[in-house]
Amino acid sequence: MKRRVATGYNSSAETIPPPVLRWQEAVRDPGVYDLEVDTSQLNAHEWAGLIRQRLAGSSPTTFAQLAGDG
Repeated sequence: MKRRVATGYNSSAETIPPPVLRWQEAVRDPGVYDLEVDTSQLNAHEWAGLIRQRLAGSSPTTFAQLAGDG
């Protein structure tokens, strides 16, 4: 919602709807990631290249961590 307000997509500074708050909390709850992407640092094409390299390289570990195997 902040990004929408900041970019003019939604000009009102309305409160964030409860379903959006629950979703935002749930997707970040574990707090572990195989790759963190900061879209303010690189453009989409550059990040796609880094993601492609990551997928071609070592195996992801986050699912194993979340399952208690890692």
